[in-house]
Amino acid sequence: MVKRKKKVDSERWIFYLLVIALIITVCGTGVGIFKVGDGNFLLTGAATATGTTSVTVTATTALTNQVSQVDFGSGYPNASASSCNLISNGSSQDANYCLSFNNVTQGFVLENTGNTNVSLNWSCGGNCSAATLLGGTSPGFAIRMQAGSTAFDQSNQESANDTTVSCGGFLLNTTFGELLGEGIAAGEWICGDDSGTNFLFPPTATEDAIIMDFNLTIPDDAITGAGQQNATFTFTATASG
Repeated sequence: MVKRKKKVDSERWIFYLLVIALIITVCGTGVGIFKVGDGNFLLTGAATATGTTSVTVTATTALTNQVSQVDFGSGYPNASASSCNLISNGSSQDANYCLSFNNVTQGFVLENTGNTNVSLNWSCGGNCSAATLLGGTSPGFAIRMQAGSTAFDQSNQESANDTTVSCGGFLLNTTFGELLGEGIAAGEWICGDDSGTNFLFPPTATEDAIIMDFNLTIPDDAITGAGQQNATFTFTATASG
């Protein structure tokens, strides 16, 4: 009977030591267990971590002509008319006077597809006057620039159609004006200028498009037999830096 008692006492001491070791382990983790009023237990502790996310956005100058060709095709004025009129937005394609020509419904769509404000100008090469493009008596070759938001032919934009006037409302040639040769070779400003401060053409999706339309007056004695006559326009965007 004595031996059994000693064995029980030994087992009891081992149990006590295990309990003490468990308490030391729990305390060493820095976690406390507290009894709260509703009888549940709440574990508390603290830890911190840090992280850094980095990005660099670079300025990009990009200009896109979303309608790269305005092709009126081939045709002729009705014999009963001294001339006929073609406009690239389709508003004056009179089938009674302009026979067989393409019904062009959209001019050039110039869109700022970069992420910085720019100034925009154009120059022309080839047959850049009414006399060389069409010939005959009193031909007409006129251009007009409009903000995308005011031109009904502004489709094909990379972004949604404009709802705000582009270029701060300071577009040049908002009504049709003849190409008379002045400034054509060197370039003419559409939006902004070369002062280094007036970068007025923004990349904002609601105001990033300018439409260039064409108005041709084709006389009944216009040049024939010379094949397709072209005027090639080059557009240049200058960034603010």
